[in-house]
Amino acid sequence: MISLRSVLIAALTTSVLALFLFGVVHAVVLVPIWSRLLGGLPFTLLGTLALGWAFVECSNAGVLSKNATAAGLAFGFGAWAALLPATALGTVFRLTGFHSSSPNIASYAELGTAALAGLLLGLRLRRGWRGVAALSVAAMVLLAVQAGPVPIVNGPRPLSLFLALAGIYATCGVVLSVISTQLTHFSSPDRAISGRLTRS
Repeated sequence: MISLRSVLIAALTTSVLALFLFGVVHAVVLVPIWSRLLGGLPFTLLGTLALGWAFVECSNAGVLSKNATAAGLAFGFGAWAALLPATALGTVFRLTGFHSSSPNIASYAELGTAALAGLLLGLRLRRGWRGVAALSVAAMVLLAVQAGPVPIVNGPRPLSLFLALAGIYATCGVVLSVISTQLTHFSSPDRAISGRLTRS
């Protein structure tokens, strides 16, 4: 079983990678934001911690593959896909002008939609209340961390950014999975006992 401690440690590394990848994509697709990038680290860390909690629940419940890379890839892409309903709602709000006339209500509705999508996914997977809560919180936090749905109706550049986020989430999912799996393996009691026997 993946330990929560291992995932939280892995989340620290993943947050730095996620921020760097976002900076690269933003520079290529939109404009460089290197001078302001470090300011987003606390938010990125919050997002990866929420992602880590959801990963622990899904992994230990047997939902994901036993292969760390495959599990991380599926989980990361799934995290991006969980934001699709909120992105769709945000698109409707922008096309109808509701986002401009009532931005606060629109933001709350988008966050609520993300949380509901995570909740329904947890119920669908039958993960129990902890799994449902983890997936719901993760989806809502991830949407908040990326400052709401990407405005894909604003042109090809935002749409490209939105699609590139799928790659970022998938990559970070793999890194989170591989590191947390390795840390759990090296800190397992069986391995510790084996190491003491070998040394003696």
